[in-house]
Amino acid sequence: MEKLTQKISFANQTKQKLFPTGRVEKQNFLSVANYKEIVEFSVSDLVCTALAGIKFSDFQSKLNRQNQFFPLIAPKNSTLGGLVASDFRGFYQKKFGTFKDNLLGLKFFDGEGNLLKSGGKVVKNVAGYDLHKLLVGSYGTLGLIFEITLRTYALPENEILLVFEGEKNELLEVVNFCQKLPCDVLELSNQKLYCGFSGREREVLVFSEFLKQNFSKNFKAEFSKEEKAVFLQELTDKFYTEKLAFKILTSISTSKELCKNLDFDFRLDFLTGTFLVETQFWEQVLKLKDFFRFNLKLSRFDFDFPRKLSFSSKEVEKLHFLLKEKFDKNGVFNSLETIGKIS
Repeated sequence: MEKLTQKISFANQTKQKLFPTGRVEKQNFLSVANYKEIVEFSVSDLVCTALAGIKFSDFQSKLNRQNQFFPLIAPKNSTLGGLVASDFRGFYQKKFGTFKDNLLGLKFFDGEGNLLKSGGKVVKNVAGYDLHKLLVGSYGTLGLIFEITLRTYALPENEILLVFEGEKNELLEVVNFCQKLPCDVLELSNQKLYCGFSGREREVLVFSEFLKQNFSKNFKAEFSKEEKAVFLQELTDKFYTEKLAFKILTSISTSKELCKNLDFDFRLDFLTGTFLVETQFWEQVLKLKDFFRFNLKLSRFDFDFPRKLSFSSKEVEKLHFLLKEKFDKNGVFNSLETIGKIS
């Protein structure tokens, strides 16, 4: 930890720019790769504290040994700190919430090398402002996330993933029906619709059987709890390859129209209105952005270069620069020249 403080202090003196990362230390990169321990795990309170450099897969495995989990399917090799800094959102977020909903506290380094603390280690905390939530989705521009405290959940008794195939109009009929049910996964990927349930044994079986009977024409497969976890991991990893992957945040109704106009690989989460598109051609992405005018964000977690932030409005952009002045007035982290809209 002292090494991190010294490097930040030296960067201030020499006006060097640093880029927070969970990877191995490189020039101009400030790495937390060596800080990967579980600091504290209160099983009875459903609260776990870990250092930012821990691989999410390792973090999840340690929770699973105590029959608990954190509701997220993350890209392979991603670190817990990187997921929080990028506000990664995947399967389960509609049912269990995002990082901002489950983040109880943080320790982070500001631009002068001070280790700051915000929040606590209990679900209900009234100790001041939720300062730590400002770091969620900040892409390392406000500080270096060092320690993270999250709420955890008991593993469900049962899980099922149903697969439906057919024309898009047919699948949208299934979607409209499923939106009335307590799904934890409802996602269209090209010509296949995935609908998942988790919870009590009987509840999961009742909902799944009901769907299979009502949409028997389009029903193609059923995955068990173990198969569901493996498949969702593979589907997540598929969109984090050598190609470009982007998120388009929009309304659920508009998302339904958008899926009819795509002719390349995509994933559409109907529970949150989040589109994830994959393409080798930057021009296609810009065309989507110009045509639909959505909030388009680069969605990658294994690149060795700084993120670009996309601001949804001038007001949000102004707020970010005010926060930057407060936490990193010398611009040590992810220099301001790298921050801007995708254009």
